[in-house]
Amino acid sequence: MWNRSAQRSAPFQRDGITVSESPMALAQWADQVVIMVTDPAALLAVIDAPNGVAAGDLNGKTILNASTVSVEATQEAAKRVQAAGGRFLDVPVSGSKVPAETAQLVFLAGGEAADIDAARPLLDALGKTTVHCGAIGDGTRMKLAINLMLANLINGLCESLALTRKMGLPAQMFIDALNSGVMASPLLSMKGSALMARDFAPHFPLSLVAKDMDLIVEEARKQGAELPGAQAVRDAYAKAMERGLGDLDLAALMRSIEQDAGLESGAE
Repeated sequence: MWNRSAQRSAPFQRDGITVSESPMALAQWADQVVIMVTDPAALLAVIDAPNGVAAGDLNGKTILNASTVSVEATQEAAKRVQAAGGRFLDVPVSGSKVPAETAQLVFLAGGEAADIDAARPLLDALGKTTVHCGAIGDGTRMKLAINLMLANLINGLCESLALTRKMGLPAQMFIDALNSGVMASPLLSMKGSALMARDFAPHFPLSLVAKDMDLIVEEARKQGAELPGAQAVRDAYAKAMERGLGDLDLAALMRSIEQDAGLESGAE
């Protein structure tokens, strides 16, 4: 493995996992390389740096991008990998910290069917299913659509809790009612419990959702799709970022919404 932040490699090294000196060295050693980084700039840097993945001969190798980035960055990364002789798969994941730790990720795959089939043993070791969405770029497109739904759901949960409290109803009563009806879901149950406990330890950092919402709104603009709700949710996460909540879980959006609603943070 290799990490842009060297100190984060230490736990792997203690477990006996070889830490490569560079992305190029890792790509020369491995037949398949999974990249998971923060944003488009980080992806292209890991691939295109002088010691990057594509700096060496990639013949016979497959590079899998599991990062959530723009469609343009995905396609540009694919071109650079292919120019170095390698195969490229667009495989962003649905799932955060716990699914990653328990191999329950869902891979949203874009690329040639034969390349995806060849990578399935690796993907099956990391996740519970792989959905073939189409060509390179289509995995990223699907991930943006899914993360739009995710961001909307958390925003809606936080706003509903704020309204509940403004109307004088107990927040826990709202969560219990929500979990008893057709709106119940693993995500809302998990985040509802976290909000009741005021537990904002990052599973999916708010900063990454804000980044994804920027990508989503920009992609909608390019597609000529008017999505006023997406713009409003993007603005909500941007405001939370301005308030210094980026390193907390995306559910910390609650703190920003409480402030706008004139509610004391965490009070019933």
